Amino acid sequence: MKKTWMLLLSGFFILVMLTGFFIPDKLYNSISITDRFKAPSERSLFGTDPYGRDLFYRTAKATSNTILFSLIAVSISVVVGFFFGLLSGYVGGFFDFLIQTIIDVMMSFPSFFLVLTIIVTMPQNGWNVVVAIVLSSWPNIARLIRAEVITLKNREFIVASKSIGASPLRIIVFHLIPNCLNTLIVITVLSFGTAILVESSLSFLSLGFKDDIPTLGNLIALGRDVLRSWWISFFPGVFLFLVIFTVNLSGEYLKDKLDPRL
Repeated sequence: MKKTWMLLLSGFFILVMLTGFFIPDKLYNSISITDRFKAPSERSLFGTDPYGRDLFYRTAKATSNTILFSLIAVSISVVVGFFFGLLSGYVGGFFDFLIQTIIDVMMSFPSFFLVLTIIVTMPQNGWNVVVAIVLSSWPNIARLIRAEVITLKNREFIVASKSIGASPLRIIVFHLIPNCLNTLIVITVLSFGTAILVESSLSFLSLGFKDDIPTLGNLIALGRDVLRSWWISFFPGVFLFLVIFTVNLSGEYLKDKLDPRL
């Protein structure tokens, strides 16, 4: 049952994300003063916002943008975290001590406080959210990968490879990386849900992407001052809930199948 729901919801949001790339700007950014605060109807399935823009198209575009920006942030975080975690665990010594000290310092701050600190010290152009997610996410990924590598490098097949003269590069590429992939996949999916929530929270607080680039966070924020027009925040909120639910459901399923230790 979990697998069925995971596949259905994942397929739906992949379709929404791909569709969002092809929605013309005039469909989701066209302002019409005469159509402000229109309730959901056959003409506009999700109603309109305070500027008369169609919320159906804006929600589809916002879902696509939120998934895309979070995916970019998580991809960079995973690459950076995997690289430093792999080298830290395998090389050891002073390099390991240095990387772990940096990670300990970064993880000593509450994650959302760290994200806010990064946000306010950078130019407010939206992409600072991606940078903030990367800088706050990679230490935890690196720590988990390091622990996996330390466990693996003392296994018999690694010791045997060293005894027959295999180079460190060969051991990393042909033995360590393939055996870390299951853990990496699970970490990536679980981090994706967190990234979506962080991006949406920052956009809701007007610290992320601005209104001209719709995301689920800034769409929900539009309805804060007009609660009678419930549809303005309701539909983007439902989509945000379903996206995070789908990602977490997929993460839990993959964790059970690939790496139950996480």
